[in-house]
Amino acid sequence: MNARSAEVPDWVRKLGITDRPSGQEQARASWNALISAGRRVLGTGMDYRVEHLVFSGFLARAQGLHEAAVAAIRADNPYAAFTLLRAYAENVAAILYV
Repeated sequence: MNARSAEVPDWVRKLGITDRPSGQEQARASWNALISAGRRVLGTGMDYRVEHLVFSGFLARAQGLHEAAVAAIRADNPYAAFTLLRAYAENVAAILYV
């Protein structure tokens, strides 16, 4: 890793990310926040309707995209990471819209 790639922009530092481990911790925290929202919406009851099925699909897709993006970041593959993060962000936007 060269000196330029080790620099963390100010806007990223404001998010609490100062290095790779803190960035990975923020990623885990964002995933936990999304799962918590899912639990609030889906609850624990067995009254499962079509709306729940759609929401569950969004959550499953978010989990796959999140795990793939983290793996791409670990593998130092910025092209895959960017594409996966964009798809993840679009999916989260759809979840928030619903």
